[in-house]
Amino acid sequence: MKTTFAFLAASLTATLGGLAACHSEPPPRASDAAPSAAPSAPPSAAPSSTASAPVSLPSDHAPPGLPVGPQPSKSAAFAASLYAKVDASAKGKNFLYAPENLREALAMAWLGAKGQTADELAKALGLQGDGKAFAAAEKAERAENVAAAGKATLKVANKVWVDKQSKVEEAWFENVHVAFGNGPKDLGQEFTDFRTGAEASRGTINKWVSSATNDKISELLPKGSLTQETRVVLTNAVYFKGTWEKPFDKKATVDEPFAAPSGSVKVPTMHKTGEYRVAKFDDGALAVDVPYAGSQLVATFILPPTGKSLEEWSATGLADHLSTLDATGQSMQVALALPKFTFGWGGSVKPQLQALGISNAFADNADFSGISTEKPGLKISDVFHKTFVAVDEEGTEAAAATAVVMATRGIVMPVAFKADRPFLFLVRNPKNGTLFFFGRIANPAQK
Repeated sequence: MKTTFAFLAASLTATLGGLAACHSEPPPRASDAAPSAAPSAPPSAAPSSTASAPVSLPSDHAPPGLPVGPQPSKSAAFAASLYAKVDASAKGKNFLYAPENLREALAMAWLGAKGQTADELAKALGLQGDGKAFAAAEKAERAENVAAAGKATLKVANKVWVDKQSKVEEAWFENVHVAFGNGPKDLGQEFTDFRTGAEASRGTINKWVSSATNDKISELLPKGSLTQETRVVLTNAVYFKGTWEKPFDKKATVDEPFAAPSGSVKVPTMHKTGEYRVAKFDDGALAVDVPYAGSQLVATFILPPTGKSLEEWSATGLADHLSTLDATGQSMQVALALPKFTFGWGGSVKPQLQALGISNAFADNADFSGISTEKPGLKISDVFHKTFVAVDEEGTEAAAATAVVMATRGIVMPVAFKADRPFLFLVRNPKNGTLFFFGRIANPAQK
């Protein structure tokens, strides 16, 4: 029987867990925190500037010289592919996931995978390069995203939890440490007891996740998710909070009808007229970027073409739309009408990942010998992903959004963007294509 490791992911407060062992690190000092627009920001595990040079992975991974890390098109392709699988199981309800959050957690496992296991993960996630090159590229991208956040709060923390009787390969951890700032170099500093204290370990991990997500994700790992077979757990948590560059006037918020799949509902709808970047696709779909104050990050809202449901539209060409969000579009006067919404979503995403072609990683013949050579070997037992989002007149907390903006200048009357039917919502970095949150709002009244 294979021993297991579990992946956990939570967005906004996003945590990813994998493998069964845990590595702990002290929380950063408050003075080390990035500029925040929200009080009580969670701890951040920023990459360490003192980390030693990473060790290259075995030849199972692509050789040096190939592009490394996710290219914008690859990131969009992963987000769109996962959207289709989640949409199929969501049954017309709201959902939100964090593509970058999931990708980072799974990339930690990929760094220690070999053979078919590595190939399937790389194909689904759009990853290339050897360990050293990937780690360097990932570190640079994370630094770029932190800088792009500016005055918005963007906190990302990673942790590797290891059973106290187990040992992980130093070469693997070096690459993970450099790529994701995953704690101290000393692998033997602190371990947890999965073999005889799985439930206690679950509580410890959930507590860390809750702290890292500003108490938005409190129960990432459900009861029974860790067992005596667990050896390593990989977690990734992300918290975001940003205020709108142009806040909405609360006095202008009124209850208006929203055409939800289950029927029309009245929802509080915010109104604002101003200059925004807008894009209109050839098929009639419309997108608008709503910027955050003092930040390069934006929330993107996408409406399908009139007369076509979001399900019908997203089934055709969603990846192409996401990958070209910034190739077209112009700033123009827009009359915005956006509903307020708050909800949480998540659980196991193992079925969706398997549907994407990641199957060997969950099988008894999985090869994660780059993480640990102990017998029996490791396999992924599950991947848990939870998210939380709140959008109101002031801004976004723990949100996911996607948008394509295109329009022409010279229009006298403001373009109307009225989100009174199901739409897509993303939080992203237009500069490098990183998608932090991505979801569907089918009914703003749904909590």
